Amino acid sequence: MGRSTYEFIAPFAEWPYLGRPVHVLSTTLTPGEDARITVHPSLDDVVAAIEGAGHRRVYVDGGRTVHAFLAAGLVDDLTLSRVPVLIGTGLTPFGELPADIRLEHERTRTFAGGMVQTTYRVRR
Repeated sequence: MGRSTYEFIAPFAEWPYLGRPVHVLSTTLTPGEDARITVHPSLDDVVAAIEGAGHRRVYVDGGRTVHAFLAAGLVDDLTLSRVPVLIGTGLTPFGELPADIRLEHERTRTFAGGMVQTTYRVRR
């Protein structure tokens, strides 16, 4: 995962990756600062560590990190998850909102070529 994703989950009361190795791609985190993770300064370093440990399939998380793995041709399958909440602050395609906005699923349609269109009702 990337630094931003790590910094988001680091304070969770329960570590979601308990018992699993976690590699963080970052040039600003200090290695050894958090015993739950291994920090790597470059994509080449993290890939070498993962391959060296014998891992062939890994979970990659974080927008810029997923982008880097895609650009390097290292992604075999991709799962996109959408949560029906428009976040009030943070990285959002709609800009900052006064509060989180919860959405209720109405329908999902698939189209030739793989496009998926989901319609939500704004919960008030």
